[in-house]
Amino acid sequence: MEDPRGSFVTRSTIRQAYVRFGSSDSPVRLLVGRQLLNYGAQRLIGPLDWTNTSRTWDAVKLELGRAGAKVDVFASSVVNNQPERRLNQPTRGLNLHGIYGQFSGVAPRSVFEPYILWKTAPLAAGELAAPGRSSIFTGGFRLASATAGPGLGAWDYQLELAQQWGTSAGAPHRAWAGYAIAGRTLPVRRLPLRASAEYSHASGDRNPRDGRTRTFDHLYGTNHLFYGLVDAVGWQNMRNIRIGADAKPRRTVQVALDYHWLWLDSPTDALYDVAGKAI
Repeated sequence: MEDPRGSFVTRSTIRQAYVRFGSSDSPVRLLVGRQLLNYGAQRLIGPLDWTNTSRTWDAVKLELGRAGAKVDVFASSVVNNQPERRLNQPTRGLNLHGIYGQFSGVAPRSVFEPYILWKTAPLAAGELAAPGRSSIFTGGFRLASATAGPGLGAWDYQLELAQQWGTSAGAPHRAWAGYAIAGRTLPVRRLPLRASAEYSHASGDRNPRDGRTRTFDHLYGTNHLFYGLVDAVGWQNMRNIRIGADAKPRRTVQVALDYHWLWLDSPTDALYDVAGKAI
């Protein structure tokens, strides 16, 4: 049974302990050990740093290329926070493997990030899944204006689309998700003000009795950042329209205001929170 204190309490742990082979400017680098995985906007893979006990992985990661043209290939097991243990350990069968690329110049002043990810998970709490019984593949891409530079004049944007297939809890699984963001920095004197709008969508299961699952699995994302700070909604069986504005009155101070319209993609499916639990 999952310890409800898992997001808040740990006695002691090893957050990172890895060996790196290859210098930081080498075109080939290998990292082996406990480490953080952080890709894209963190909607699918992120360390969940806002919690008291953030997420980490025991992983082997091969980094190929340099900034501007880079591909990571990794195999990992997710470390489960266990307050009753002296040191946290990975959960057997809870794995995430993948290939994640990052390329500049595919579109003007933008970064293009294609990926394919493979998640395996126990069939139920405390039960180990046999190979292939719970296995979800996610393929997709993210395209975004470059953060290091002026972007496209005063405009910025993000677009991400992901398709899933495989099996979930032993049932055939097909799902998809995506989002689009457009923003513009307004010429307000002494107060750079950015206005933005977003549409997010993640598929739900419209027929829970047909023996198939169509609820998008947002893997190990840090979706606390995107759908309201009360964490009542994750990137699963949802639609969201957001308008917002943010400003930096000082270099070390940022203020943001967002308004969300949120509703279920399928009313026959559940509402899933930021941790992916049906609430």
